Amino acid sequence: MTIVEGVMQSPTIHEVALTRTSITNICEAIFAVLLNELPKEAHSIDVFDFLLSETKDMIHSKPIKLQ
Repeated sequence: MTIVEGVMQSPTIHEVALTRTSITNICEAIFAVLLNELPKEAHSIDVFDFLLSETKDMIHSKPIKLQ
């Protein structure tokens, strides 16, 4: 993965280029889901860390269809 800052670079056939803006937008969307899906008493760094860790583990076990 390549993080593109400013000047657009073309990724190679085995790379994907993400802009800092798109990464920030995705992270903000994930954070919004955590806030919306959890009760307010679960809004803590420990809970968010746990859920993100569980999500990362789950992602590693899911098949990903390459496009």
